[in-house]
Amino acid sequence: MARITERTIQDIIEKKRRAPEPDISASWRMSSLIQSFSSPTKHRNEVIRYYPIAVVAALDGYFRARLPSLIDSGEPFLANAVEKYSEVKLNLQLGNALSTRQVSLGELIMNSVSISNFQALANIMTSITGRPKCLDEIAQTAPRSFGSETRKPFITNPDDTWSRLSKVFELRHILCHELAADLKIDESETRLLLLAAQEFVRASAAWLESLEAPNIRRRMQERSRTQSAHRARAERQTANLLERTNQLLTTFPLKDGKEIKKAVNEAESYLRSYLSSLKTIGAYGATEMGKMRNQSRVQSIDPESHANLLEPLIDALTKMEFNLQLRAEFER
Repeated sequence: MARITERTIQDIIEKKRRAPEPDISASWRMSSLIQSFSSPTKHRNEVIRYYPIAVVAALDGYFRARLPSLIDSGEPFLANAVEKYSEVKLNLQLGNALSTRQVSLGELIMNSVSISNFQALANIMTSITGRPKCLDEIAQTAPRSFGSETRKPFITNPDDTWSRLSKVFELRHILCHELAADLKIDESETRLLLLAAQEFVRASAAWLESLEAPNIRRRMQERSRTQSAHRARAERQTANLLERTNQLLTTFPLKDGKEIKKAVNEAESYLRSYLSSLKTIGAYGATEMGKMRNQSRVQSIDPESHANLLEPLIDALTKMEFNLQLRAEFER
């Protein structure tokens, strides 16, 4: 395995920037290829030679951009990838890139693998997902149905699709690394290849999304619990500070005690008014159905945002409590 350098990390970052949404990018790329194929051009034979190369580039780019999300979503995909591709070595640059979230472990792993042919791609998906019959599962994947009707799978003929995708990797290698001036590319077969590749990308996108969905839901639930706990701690801390401050001002009357109480009460009142305004603004523009479906969101702001709004007040109250204790001790 080649040593991971700063250039390697930068390449990964640039690839992410060029394709921030792999599902959309790959689908658009395949549609663009089909549209350009249907439009007559001048040097037709030379243009046709480009399509096998573009298909492999689209497949390679899509799975290198999409599989990191599955790996990073958690178990069992993370453990599978780390076990299978354990040759990723940490160094200072890599550690810093991971800690600052410039790149993820999934992106590093997918950057290190080789996709030289279609079977290698299938093996990578099997290794990461733990599904030895991943191609069979992808072949059976159909568009999501919102009614009672059963929809047909994305891939109309799996055997033909696997055969065409296997051959296109071989053809791409020839076209990229050999002159092969006499090699003729059949237009009708190229059209079928483009359609097969498009079906494969769409089916793979839906299949990967279904695998990742349970982890996404679990991570969202964990995040919600963490945020709620953060908010609860901030609210308890604020209440305790206010109580202790009032006790100090009652036990040790200070000349400016009334002004201090007034400032604290105003700060608390302004914060409550601000939070109430945020809830009201969030409710405006929501449809009645949306309000019913997202009632908790309309009723309160994000717990993490709520806790973050309390932080400045907590800091100010903490400092004030310390200063009041010093003043009380001094005056006593």
